[in-house]
Amino acid sequence: MIWLIEYIEDRRYVRITYQDLFSIAEHFAAITELLSLDFWQPGTPILIDHRKLDFGGTNIDIIKQASEFHQMNNDRLGASRIALLMKSMADFGRGRQFELLTKGKISTLIEVFLEEEKALDWLLKNSIHK
Repeated sequence: MIWLIEYIEDRRYVRITYQDLFSIAEHFAAITELLSLDFWQPGTPILIDHRKLDFGGTNIDIIKQASEFHQMNNDRLGASRIALLMKSMADFGRGRQFELLTKGKISTLIEVFLEEEKALDWLLKNSIHK
């Protein structure tokens, strides 16, 4: 899996773009990298673009691992929003599973989208980082 992490300075959010075949270990590595970057501040909104990603054999156990990882890093992520941008209804369903598994267990609000404009509108609404 390949990822690119960008800080969109004029709108004050982070964009992570994933591509190739999903790997839970590499997802952990990408989030760990994000949390170590100089510009990172807990509470910064994050757009995660999965539209170039193949979820392959991803199942509920892998989604649970992702949820647990976010719970372990709750303080480092902070209270903010994460918008998950998906390319298909099947991937949208996977995103919703992640959203439901983390809801009430982390400070971050998570929403799943198929359209980038709607994702950004929600992500940046009432952001303390505007």
